[in-house]
Amino acid sequence: MNIEELTGSEIVVESLRSQGIKTVFYYSGGAILPTGDSLGEAGIRLVSPLHEGIAILAAGGYARATGKVGVAIATSGPGGANCTTGVADAKLDSIPVVLMTGQVPTAVIGRDAFQEADMCGIMAPVTKHSSLVHSVKDLPRVLNEAFYIASTGRPGPVHIDIPKDVQISKTVPNFGEPIRLRGYKPEEYYKPDKEALMRAAKAINEAKRPVLYVGGGVVTSGAEKALYNLATKAGIPVTTTLMARQAFPDEHYLGLGMIGMHGTAYANHAVDESDLIIAVGARFDDRVTGDSKKFAPNSKKIHIDIDRAEINKNVPVDIAVIGDANWVARINELKNKEEYQLSYEPNGYIKPQDAVKGILEAMPKKSLVVVGVGRHQMWAAQYFRRTNRRSFLSSSGLGTMGFCTPAAIGAQFGLTDIGDYKTQVVAIDGDGSFQQYPQALATIREHDLPIKIFIINDGHHGMVKQWQELIYEGRLTSSKIPKVDYASLGKAYGIEAGVVEMENKQALRESIYHAFKHKGPHLLDLKVYPHEMVLPMIPAGGSIEQMILRQPERADGGFNQTGNI
Repeated sequence: MNIEELTGSEIVVESLRSQGIKTVFYYSGGAILPTGDSLGEAGIRLVSPLHEGIAILAAGGYARATGKVGVAIATSGPGGANCTTGVADAKLDSIPVVLMTGQVPTAVIGRDAFQEADMCGIMAPVTKHSSLVHSVKDLPRVLNEAFYIASTGRPGPVHIDIPKDVQISKTVPNFGEPIRLRGYKPEEYYKPDKEALMRAAKAINEAKRPVLYVGGGVVTSGAEKALYNLATKAGIPVTTTLMARQAFPDEHYLGLGMIGMHGTAYANHAVDESDLIIAVGARFDDRVTGDSKKFAPNSKKIHIDIDRAEINKNVPVDIAVIGDANWVARINELKNKEEYQLSYEPNGYIKPQDAVKGILEAMPKKSLVVVGVGRHQMWAAQYFRRTNRRSFLSSSGLGTMGFCTPAAIGAQFGLTDIGDYKTQVVAIDGDGSFQQYPQALATIREHDLPIKIFIINDGHHGMVKQWQELIYEGRLTSSKIPKVDYASLGKAYGIEAGVVEMENKQALRESIYHAFKHKGPHLLDLKVYPHEMVLPMIPAGGSIEQMILRQPERADGGFNQTGNI
């Protein structure tokens, strides 16, 4: 071989090195074997979970924890298709991920060859960009473009489909070819309009009841300090979405906590009473607005976002950009209303709120929390009180069941790659969500990752159960989960594990603290009272007038109907 020639798989390796990639989440298969073989000799850490879905979610967790591009690689057909959910998850939450999939040789593409699938067709709707590499000569350019697109402007996932013959073909690569993407110029497209900025400043100065509505874009862009300075200088209360729980301290006198379906009552009322909403890095999604026609109808709205496509998409705004002491007193009045407080009634059993609060209070000061999807996710968001950067990771847009453990794996590797060996990764999952990828425990054990996994076990798909109780007259169709001995499952994978029974409230604190004291990975199955509703709740598509604050209970532990919701 000429010393200047490289195979396609070697070009992949060199491109990853040039991008500073230290860890790749890789699941092998026939159509990606050449690249896997080259990676095995490259000195780049290969993490090989037992499912492609885990690999792509781990890459997303890596990116969420570090702000750097996460990389996943899978084979053709079912391998790539198994990554679709994780890619869509990254798309909705604006997470920079590059996914490479192997593909059948170019000569048989379109002939239904073994393990062939139109991956670009599958990925196009859920990626920022997807491309099929037809020639090895194009590979350096396509790879360079992929990382550029994923990490610039509004971040997001990019997919590259690489046929097997392209991986083994040779060429003299040109790694220095400049990026020329016609129509993609983020430095121009995302440049703020000075006139709009002036109008926004004027509106803020004139507002008597302004509220900052902050989304994940603030975290992505590292603008937490700027947010704090604006809020405190202008005296503007701040409410955050699920993606931005760590962006502003809830305990600050201007902090309102989370907004939306399961946000605090006082945050939702403050937004409803405001005369100006300043939306920053948020997209007015339905879990925040409910009935968009009734969302803060008497307020002006400023929308500051990096993506013009989000402007006026869900809620019409007055000003698009790519404090009054009496109002603060009213905010304090709302925050101090007894009926608006996060509360629950003890009943002798471990309630899920007890478990979640116990975990959040016991975890080390430097911790990164990863949550699954369901009621435990909402309780964790409600009681979370940290402002460390990138310290609360959640699948917020897609709501991907099974997100928690794979994302925690990715976060742990990401922290290591950026030299952070002190932050404790804490996975708070539900039993239904955890069951999606229990084999992720094998990767945790293989690499001895010191992740602490807490399963909030209510024996049900909890959020589904809650909706069935409220809307479907208590008909629990397919929401009950068969009993699983999670502690034995953890031990089967070689992980220290324990269980706390629902009746044993005294063991809760001791078991949680033991988990954090253990040096290696630990799994703790926390069995909790199953008849607890996550509140407040604004029903899907509803408005603030329909907010449910308290749950009346029946004698059998179920819920009374709450009327027409």
